[in-house]
Parts: sequence; structure tokens; C-alpha cells
Amino acid sequence: MKKLLLLLFLTLSTISLLLAQSGVNIFNNSSVHTIKMYTSFPNFWDTMSVRYNESIDFGGGGGMPLGSNDPILFDSILIDGNRVDSCGVKQKGFYSNWGADPSLKKPLKIEFNEFVRGQRYDGLKEINLANAFQDPTMMHDHLSYKILRDFNLPASRTSYANVYINDDLWSLYVLVEQVGPKFLDEHFGDNNGNLYKTISTDLRYLGTSISAYEEEFEKKSNESANDWSDLIDLTKTIRDKPADSIHKIINLDGFLKTLAVDVSLNNWDSYFEHGRNFYLYNDTITKKFQWIPWDYNLAFADQDYEILLPDSRGRKPLINKCFNNPDWKKKYFDYLCDVNSNIMTLDHIEDFIDDTKTLISTSVANDPNGFYTYNQFDSSIVYNLSEAVEIFPGTWDTFITKGLKPFIVDKQVFILDQFSLEFYTCVDTINTSIPDNYIVSNNMISILPNPSADYIQFITLDGPIADAQMQIISMNGTTIRNEKITNNIIDISTLSNGMYMVQLIINPEASGQIFKGKFLVLH
Repeated sequence: MKKLLLLLFLTLSTISLLLAQSGVNIFNNSSVHTIKMYTSFPNFWDTMSVRYNESIDFGGGGGMPLGSNDPILFDSILIDGNRVDSCGVKQKGFYSNWGADPSLKKPLKIEFNEFVRGQRYDGLKEINLANAFQDPTMMHDHLSYKILRDFNLPASRTSYANVYINDDLWSLYVLVEQVGPKFLDEHFGDNNGNLYKTISTDLRYLGTSISAYEEEFEKKSNESANDWSDLIDLTKTIRDKPADSIHKIINLDGFLKTLAVDVSLNNWDSYFEHGRNFYLYNDTITKKFQWIPWDYNLAFADQDYEILLPDSRGRKPLINKCFNNPDWKKKYFDYLCDVNSNIMTLDHIEDFIDDTKTLISTSVANDPNGFYTYNQFDSSIVYNLSEAVEIFPGTWDTFITKGLKPFIVDKQVFILDQFSLEFYTCVDTINTSIPDNYIVSNNMISILPNPSADYIQFITLDGPIADAQMQIISMNGTTIRNEKITNNIIDISTLSNGMYMVQLIINPEASGQIFKGKFLVLH
């Protein structure tokens, strides 16, 4: 009887928890959602654009903060057939907004409680509609946030929606959970602390005047109290104290895990490069600041960063303090190893990529304001895409979006190569002993084709190799095959997609040479 009562209690507790959680429906990814927004506001889009541009003109300059533009009244919004009346809608974003001109696919924010105090939808006060600017895959935000969540970091949930305005199909959007009181309560069991959103900051100590910090942060909670002393104390501690002391007032593990993901995703529009796109929350339970990652539409960039960030350390004191401490530097390496060996791998996320592609394909094809054609979307999962983009008003450059799957496997290889320069072992990639009289060479043999789906060949200047001991090893160090080859056509059709390392002992019965290389399998 006691066991039955305990089971009933646990079941009721679980049901209660699920019912209390926000966003259960809107962030369900079993289908693309439908959002239909209706407004009788005259010239609503022009007015929305003017209000947004005013916030751009004054944002970060001590006047009106970016994003404080007043929303337009929408008479009703139907989300998957569920109606909410009198909501606010406005344009948001920075580069993803003005950079998207002349497209109408601007990032938007829906505020359910703007005109009706306390109004919610699915437990949410507001929701962000990201436009996936410069992202032909439509997955950079969606996949990045999944990687962060799978790495046990406090990161927003995402989903997709076809958005209509006054019954006209506007575009396919990525829905992104807002960091706010409900988010804080569900992740930290508390939302009473100070929440700061970064504008652009190195986290340097700027003195005791609040006005100096208002140039770099927006205070998103407890605004009326206007007490910034905790943030000021944090920056002073970062300046004056070693990492072990800094950890007493900020969760350095969370910071370093996020940094490991940002470096792995080439997410330059983050703290380590531009000093933005994160929140700091002073958790009143742990008495520590928590690092909350934000905005990953520019992740998966075509530029690799050295893992110790030599160009950032001098400008970013928090990074410098962690990397100057051997224990915290090793923790960072361990997190880099973990995310690239177990989470940011095709074994872990390829099904998620494929399922997402299947989910949104029809919506991408039907998007009247999409930035890319369906063929560009389709090929960008595997192949690079090059285009001319306006990086600043009037300034154009060539922008390369790497194929999503090759990016992931190439990044594993890059991280492992970086580890070797730092004498850090992430995985035991080659475990065959090498005779003393053998020469190690990585350049004498070509692997063709590479990438490949069905077979590979080993080619030298003298022709194909048909007498070698071959070892194929996965990127997590598992030996897949260990065999003598007598035919230069190597069947790889049964291998899963991903990057593999190969070692050949040439002429195994006599002294010879060792070859180590890598090849990519893409079916």
C-alpha cells in the first residue's frame, strides 16, 4: 500500500511538473507550427520598420536601448488554431534585421502581454521569431541550441512555424524561447535575481558608476531597484582575483562549457570575439552568476579559431584568467573533448539534422520571402555555399557557408589537431605500435575519392597500394577495421557517415613506411 501511495504521489508530481512547464506545445517539433497574425493597424509594416530603425539609431548610445521599440497592436493571433487576442508584434535583431534588406523576412517578437496584462500563451509572455539570416540550412540556431542543451547548459528551446500576416504567407521562421522569468524559474528554480543582457562587453571593471555599465549591458529584471552592485563586483573580481576566487561568484564551469561550444561552432558573434550574445543571471540560490548563451544564427562560420584564442585573451580578462590557471585550462580542454567526441558528432546529431530537413523541406520550398532557393537549402546540408553579402551598409564581401555535415566532421579533426599542439590527449586515435625503423609520412599518399560514399583508394606517385596493413579508426578512438589489404579498392559502404582516421603499414613483412590520413564518409 505504501509503495502504491508513493507511486501515485510521484505520478501526480510528474504530471504537475509537466503542466507547470511552459512552452510544451509551441516547442514541440513533431510538426511545423502555424502562426496566423491579424492586424487592422494602417501601414503596419512601415510603422513597425520606422519604430525599429529609431531603436537602431539610439541603441547602445545612452538613449533608447536596441529592442525597446514599441510593438504594433495585432487584433488576434492564432497559433495552431488557438486564439490569443490583443498581442504586440515588433521587429527585433540587429545584423539579421538591417542585413536582411530588402527582404520582408525580418526577425520578429510576439508579446502576448503587451496590451493585456498577465496574458500568456502556453505559459509564455513572449516568443522570438528568428529569420535564419545567412543560414541556407535553416538549422544554425536550431542545431546550436540542441547541442547546448545536450551539453547540459541552460539554453533556449526552438521549433519552426509558417507565419501568416492577414492571411498572407509571410515566411518560415525559427521559434526561439525567450530568456525571462519563466526560463529562469524552470532552469534555476528562482527568478528573483538580477538578469543582465549584454550589448557588447569584455567584462572589464569600469569603476563604480552605473552609467558606464549601461553602455555594455541591459538590466532585464529588478529594474526599479536599479542596483548594479553585483555586476560591478563581478567585473572587479575578474580583474583582481585568480580563477579559483572568480569561481566563487560565477559558475566558471558553465562559462567554459559554453566557450567550448562557441569555439567548436566557430560562433564568433559571442563573448570570445565580439563580447555579446549572452545573459548573466545572479542566481539567488547558488549565490553565483550563471552564464546563459544566446543568439546562434551566425554560428557555423567559415573560420576556425585556435582553441586557446590568442587574439581574444588580451581583450577578454575572464578567458585569460581561466587559461592562465592549469586546472581551469584543463577543464576547458576536457569540455572541448567531451562536446566534440560525444555531442557534436554525426553519430549523435545526424538523425536530428535529417529529421529536421524532412520536417521543414516543404515549408522552405513554399517560403515566399526566403533568403535561399530550395536547391540551395537542399545542397547546403552537405556542400559549401558561396555568396556575396553586405557585411556593413555599402560594404560587400564573399560569404561562405560550409556544408553542415562536413563542418561537423572537419571540426572534430581541427580540434584534435589543435590538441596535439598542446600535448593534450582527447582520444587514443592510433593504437598500432610503430617499428623504430619506419618513417611516418602524412603526405606521400592520397585517399580518393574523399569524401566518398562507397569506396576509397590509396594512391601514390608510383601507383596504387596493394600490400599494406590497414587500420580504420573512428574519431572517438574505436578501431573499426584492422586488416591486410591486397586490393586497392576499399569498400566503405557499411561505414556510417562521419570522419575516420586510417593508418597504413606499407610492406608489413619488411621495414617500410607508416601513412596516417583521414577520410570523410557521406552517403
